[in-house]
Amino acid sequence: MKVAGYLGAVCAVIGAVFPSFTVIVIIAAFFPHLQPGNKILLGAFAGVRACIAGLIMVTAYRMLKRSVKNVLEAAFIILCLVLLISRVNPAFIIIGAMPLGCLYVAWTDRRLKNAEKNLVSASNANGPNEESTAEGKGGEK
Repeated sequence: MKVAGYLGAVCAVIGAVFPSFTVIVIIAAFFPHLQPGNKILLGAFAGVRACIAGLIMVTAYRMLKRSVKNVLEAAFIILCLVLLISRVNPAFIIIGAMPLGCLYVAWTDRRLKNAEKNLVSASNANGPNEESTAEGKGGEK
């Protein structure tokens, strides 16, 4: 969907990147002058680390709520978590997840098509339904 074209895309990128970039530049400007043993600084960084960990956990929880639709998807997530805990390189997990995701989508599509086919064949086996016979009788004069 095209809303604001290239200028809108540039403005969106600037709006997303500029605040973080500004904070990092300000911290980098003062970082060489900070004392490594400064307890206030160490406490501030500990607070920031805790905040970031919390934000990541909330984001993961929200994604999990929206993503998991059945037991197979939950098992796939658990498998990925086990691989990450086992220190498998995340790039390998992502590369391995792609073909597994494609197979899952193909399998799901096949199941849906078979279910639709069975539904159509079951409705045809029962003969014409009441609505179609009522329409046929009402249409004749």
